[in-house]
Amino acid sequence: MKIKANKLKKFFKKVHVDGLNHDVLLNFAEDKLMSRAVDPSDVVLVNVSLDKKAFKTYKAIGEVGFKDIDVLIKILDSFGDSEIDIDLNENLFTMKSKNEEAEDLLPKPEFIPKPSANPELKYEAFEKVKTESFKKAKDDFTLLKAGDYKLQIEKGVLTISCGKERKKRHNIELKTIKKDGKIRFAQAFSNVIATLDKDDIEIGIADEYPITIREKDTELEVEYIIAPLEN
Repeated sequence: MKIKANKLKKFFKKVHVDGLNHDVLLNFAEDKLMSRAVDPSDVVLVNVSLDKKAFKTYKAIGEVGFKDIDVLIKILDSFGDSEIDIDLNENLFTMKSKNEEAEDLLPKPEFIPKPSANPELKYEAFEKVKTESFKKAKDDFTLLKAGDYKLQIEKGVLTISCGKERKKRHNIELKTIKKDGKIRFAQAFSNVIATLDKDDIEIGIADEYPITIREKDTELEVEYIIAPLEN
């Protein structure tokens, strides 16, 4: 298989969720490369897919397990924007560019736990919002070194706050989501925000898993389903 190194790196960074996931099970399916992963704290379920048209040549080889994808991301970063050849011989994964070569002995897929299927969720609606609103909130809350985040939706306004006294707030007006609710999230919410790189994202609110964040382009689709932190 052939692909630009930066495209594959971007895929793995989405699965990585800013350090939440380290072991991952990939599926080179017929029409796309897919991954579903759950972070160790069972807070974030992430679904990532990369269309086969992102590859110059593509082969459906089925499931492949990866450990320590942090290292894999660093290796891909060293390839820059060069085109790489990918080969899998049993459990030896090889990546080659014109000037470099890297090999990794992979675990068998059965040694990487397979996350359960996506929960059946019912959404009132999905709404497009500016990623910048979430980024500003994360920057402010990082300075506070606060623990958990709180999201509250009331009368069509999504309020993000953080810290014990909740004095620092960011408000995002919603046009289609009117459902009221109060949600608390662990630090994982900050990891998700750090991973976002599109100008616009879609958010949806459901009962069991209260918020889903989606971002996509013509080749890459990502969905973060974030569970609430128990009170």
